[in-house]
Amino acid sequence: KNRSFIKPKEFPIVITHAIGATSRVRKRKGTDLIIDAINALKSKGINIDFKIFIGKPHKLVLNAIANSDIHIDQIGVGWYGTITAESMALGTPVVCEIRPDLEKYVNEKLPILKVNKSNILRKIEEIIFDTKLRKRLSIEGFKYAQKNHHSTQIAKRLLKIYNC
Repeated sequence: KNRSFIKPKEFPIVITHAIGATSRVRKRKGTDLIIDAINALKSKGINIDFKIFIGKPHKLVLNAIANSDIHIDQIGVGWYGTITAESMALGTPVVCEIRPDLEKYVNEKLPILKVNKSNILRKIEEIIFDTKLRKRLSIEGFKYAQKNHHSTQIAKRLLKIYNC
């Protein structure tokens, strides 16, 4: 997708977040923390169009993410999920909590803006206004998804594991 990396002045920054239909998933993904952070940023006058999807069809959610400026995955789990990999494959910059003790299992730097409960507000504001950061995460995220999550790459790794 040919993205424009605008600052939220005349046009809103579109931010997406998606969860399954259960309250347990909502709590695990930190949805209430995300909503509180978005509302706090809106109250500061930042132009945000926040789209939250709860139990919606996968195709609808991916289409929205593809057309968003930022996708926020989860705060609280400490690692990224399938929706993050899909967002990166779509070229959408991702915000997600990544635990440092788990990051050591990745052979390269994750192209994700890492947040936690204590810095979520500051980090979301940072990515909204830092167009260079969004562009870098978009490009690097797409490359990372192609290298690590594309079906051909996964098949190659599985063939090595099964010694085929």
